[in-house]
Amino acid sequence: ASIEFIDALTDIIEKLNIAILSIKPQKKIKKGKYIFIPYDLDIRCSYEQFGKLVNALESNDRLIQIDEFKLQNNVEKISKRKGLNDLMNHNIEMKISTISINK
Repeated sequence: ASIEFIDALTDIIEKLNIAILSIKPQKKIKKGKYIFIPYDLDIRCSYEQFGKLVNALESNDRLIQIDEFKLQNNVEKISKRKGLNDLMNHNIEMKISTISINK
């Protein structure tokens, strides 16, 4: 795992006012001439913030692949009379990987 990448990732996430619940680097995977370094992210944000995060990851200097994401819908919160802000924010689990060429 790259501390430099984690720092850059947290900067991007914090600039978008997204709550970071956890970032967990996983074991490096070699596939042919490529090296994938996966990261599991748990965040809390609105759909709009999530879209901006995906855009920021796509336009990053580093090659980043979004392997998977799971968005937890907050419909059950309506009955609990939470504030609008709680209804607009969702817990999202993401699996992303940085990709580099194995030299």
